[in-house]
Amino acid sequence: MRAKSAVVLALCAVSFGLAACDPQSTPATVTPTAPVTITPTGPASVTATAQPTDAQASSRFIVITQGELKDSKGALSYDIVVPGLGVEGKGVNFEAARAFNGCMNQRANDFLTQYKQAKSITDPNKNSKVDHIGKHVLSGLLRVSVDGGGAHPSIVESTCVINADTSEAIGFADMFIDQAKGLQLLSAQAAALLPATRAGDGFNKNGITAVAANFKSWTATPDGLRVYFDQGQVGTEAAGAIDITVPWSALRAQLKPGLLEVLSS
Repeated sequence: MRAKSAVVLALCAVSFGLAACDPQSTPATVTPTAPVTITPTGPASVTATAQPTDAQASSRFIVITQGELKDSKGALSYDIVVPGLGVEGKGVNFEAARAFNGCMNQRANDFLTQYKQAKSITDPNKNSKVDHIGKHVLSGLLRVSVDGGGAHPSIVESTCVINADTSEAIGFADMFIDQAKGLQLLSAQAAALLPATRAGDGFNKNGITAVAANFKSWTATPDGLRVYFDQGQVGTEAAGAIDITVPWSALRAQLKPGLLEVLSS
């Protein structure tokens, strides 16, 4: 990692939610046990435990663990490890990494609000991850287990997709020429792909109707748009969480000019 230490890189990454990091400066002291608030206005803060993962590094962005949301609120206890991105080298888009980290932290805090009546929110298998680092796009997945007090906990997911050039989040309205028609393509592709998954031929058709809520958790990969369905959405609860990858060629007709190059990078 040349002259830049892993500690500096980690601090730079976790500070994205607060201020831009000056790559030329080195902090005099490090207090690894001190809490670092990534989303100052959010209901929870992340304790910094950022560690670069060299095996997952690219020339622009480096996968790190931003930290851990671990605490309790009333009857709810939560323990969520939040993945993120650090940066290395000159000319790197710090703002894109900042946007990605902020988005991932917001998604984690959204879980705490959405499931505030649950018993626990955890990520026991550490399935949350930076799903893809492309030349022009960054994709991340948060996958947690929510114990709502029923017979079994359920897997729920949320994602972030950031344009690495503009630092802007990408949603269906940004992606499709006509959002309704784009969602119809996604629905048709899901119907064709789901029988080969654990959902089988008897998949739940209501879970793939052409509305944005059914495809809310997706990431951009070179192979296509990867859709993550919550447990029970398209298959039985026993089938677990299911995902499919819709090839970009199937969506090309509704992609806005220039978006194919961004999303498939």
